[in-house]
Amino acid sequence: WTLDGTFNANFINAGVLQGVKIRSVHHDFIIVLDQGKIRFIKRNGSSENEMFAFAPTYTGGQLQGINAIQNHGYSFALSSKGNNGALLNVLEIPKDSTAENRKLNLYGEVKVDGNLTISGKTNTKELYVNGVKIDTNGGGSSGGGDNGWNGKHPPEFTSDRDKRYWQIWAMAIGAGFSKQAAAALLGNAQGESDANPTADEGGGRPGFGYGVWQWTDSSGASSGRVYMINLMTRAGVTDNPDTITAQFKLLM
Repeated sequence: WTLDGTFNANFINAGVLQGVKIRSVHHDFIIVLDQGKIRFIKRNGSSENEMFAFAPTYTGGQLQGINAIQNHGYSFALSSKGNNGALLNVLEIPKDSTAENRKLNLYGEVKVDGNLTISGKTNTKELYVNGVKIDTNGGGSSGGGDNGWNGKHPPEFTSDRDKRYWQIWAMAIGAGFSKQAAAALLGNAQGESDANPTADEGGGRPGFGYGVWQWTDSSGASSGRVYMINLMTRAGVTDNPDTITAQFKLLM
């Protein structure tokens, strides 16, 4: 130590600094190391806001690991540096991510070596399986459209009954079903309702089935149609419930 209170670290050759709070300040950016936690802070005048931190995780008083913690209003990213010096994100937790509404953005080529489980809705612009693009009925020319069915039928299909079965077939193939699985789905629809989306087994009475695949409340509390519509509400299906389109989406 010098007489004016300056500490010269060049004279420390060995030893342990324990219980010391380390604070690094650069303009409005601050890094604090204290009590096993590394905090990244933004200074706003006389106030300081934590943007991100690495902190130990305890459960029941037992150390479980380390958490990387992003604070609302500040983004956290892993980036790659380009030849021109520019930084582009590979992984980003955006500013508006919170514990109640978690968000993660990935950029570039992503590879998963192993199984991938998705428990929520998947929205993709293009889908390929083993290099084959899945669209328009799995790559065929017999249907089309975002749902595997373009709203049209082959000209030889003239009856409403044939058209109903064609729509189910086209949507199933477009969703990635094999032809055998799609045929089995048609067989089930035939046995349940003759593929009629308004077939009502109980005439509106509770405990009976409704629709193409006869949606049935096993508790007997609701009619099939009410039970089906409740399921659609939970699944986010907003199409007309009395249509094959809506009921197929619910099935999926």
